[in-house]
Amino acid sequence: MKALVVYYSRTGNTREVAARIADELGCDIEEIHDTQKRTGIIGFIKSGYQAARGKDTVLEPYEKDPSSYDLVIAGTPVWAGKHLYP
Repeated sequence: MKALVVYYSRTGNTREVAARIADELGCDIEEIHDTQKRTGIIGFIKSGYQAARGKDTVLEPYEKDPSSYDLVIAGTPVWAGKHLYP
C-alpha cells in the first residue's frame, strides 16, 4: 500500500509527529505551506482568530498528488479548540 503523510505545522510540533509516523510506516511525507505569514506572537494571534471564526486560508501548491496514494494521513494543529482543515 502506498501511503502519504501530509501536515501543517506552525511551531514544529505537528512536523515532529508527522515525521515519526512517516518514518515508522516508511512512507512519503509532505508539508502543507500556508501563503500567510504566521510566525511570532502576531502569527499566533492571527491564527487563533481565524481558526475561531472558521476562516479559510490559501495554500501553496502541493508537490505530491494525494490522489496517487492508497492512504493519506493528515496532521494538523489544534487552534482555538478546533482542528485545522487545509
